[in-house]
Amino acid sequence: MILRRRVLAWVVVLAGVGCIAGIVVVFLWRPSFKAQPHQPAEHTSSTKRIILPDVVNRPVPQTGHQITEEMDRIAQWLEIAFPDRVEMLELAARLRFHRGELDKAEQLWHRAISIDPTYPFAHHGLAIVRALRGDYETAIREYRETLRFSPRAVEPLLELGDVLIKAGKIDDAIDLLENDFPSTVESIWRYTMLGQCYLHKGDLAKARLMYELALSRDPNDSSALYGLSLVLVRQGHQEEADKLAARLKQVRENERQNEREERRRFDERADLAGKLAEVYGGIARFLLAVDAIEESKAVAHRAIQLQPDQPAARQVLAEIRLKELAPVASVTPSVSQDKGDHPTNTHSQRPRPQGGSPTKRP
Repeated sequence: MILRRRVLAWVVVLAGVGCIAGIVVVFLWRPSFKAQPHQPAEHTSSTKRIILPDVVNRPVPQTGHQITEEMDRIAQWLEIAFPDRVEMLELAARLRFHRGELDKAEQLWHRAISIDPTYPFAHHGLAIVRALRGDYETAIREYRETLRFSPRAVEPLLELGDVLIKAGKIDDAIDLLENDFPSTVESIWRYTMLGQCYLHKGDLAKARLMYELALSRDPNDSSALYGLSLVLVRQGHQEEADKLAARLKQVRENERQNEREERRRFDERADLAGKLAEVYGGIARFLLAVDAIEESKAVAHRAIQLQPDQPAARQVLAEIRLKELAPVASVTPSVSQDKGDHPTNTHSQRPRPQGGSPTKRP
């Protein structure tokens, strides 16, 4: 499955699209995908009055349907209010993706690329959708564009390896995962994919090594257990393979039990609320960057209403508070000098902490 392992992930059930279920990572969203600094479009005025949609001030939605309706309203607002800002178009695309509107999401990502062909999040979004639809050639092209403009991104690189294998491009997958993967990053998925590639090419020694490396990181990885059992059978180690097969059977039974428990405990409303809150966090970050302070604050509060621990929104509110305290802090040294008995607030003179990227990725 594409996007198999995620640090921060979208869990997206794409209803009506052949019952495809995808676990999709968000860019913003993960420490392994850091885009190059994006320069705002010069022709967009940051002083233009920004009017928030009234939905931001409505009571917090209580059902999944109400949240998807709010997603729709916010996506429409982003498309109309910010027609030439790639960051906001990307957020709108993400909302369309969450709603299962893949065609609309693709259109928005294409629109963002037409404005800024170097914006990696838009290329990544297109790659994900194309891969989900089985258009591997286009997906490969978009993944390569993503990595060209964000060369340190790990998640898209792993996803590209998976798509290359699905497309039958085994040598390309090996070259990517062996030579382009950062040496400082550990990935079980990378090892299992390389094991699969070497097994396909008949290089049993390398395949066994890769599967054993994966199992040294996670002894219960079912893909690695299955792959290693195949290798052992081909190498003539039937007894070892049988032991692995018995172990694999137990691991898969545990996985099925865990999946049943996760489905039982799954809260659709909370899941959708978290996705919408994450987008609100990105919007708040953008609004803060263009000095729309009050609007940024309102959007950040909406994000926290939906998800109280939303990190981007809380960081935005903290930065706004620092801005508000800055005039007070600036007079502290002179007061201390006059009185002599009050220590200077040295913390207030330090550089303000820098925030993250204004947007993440699907």
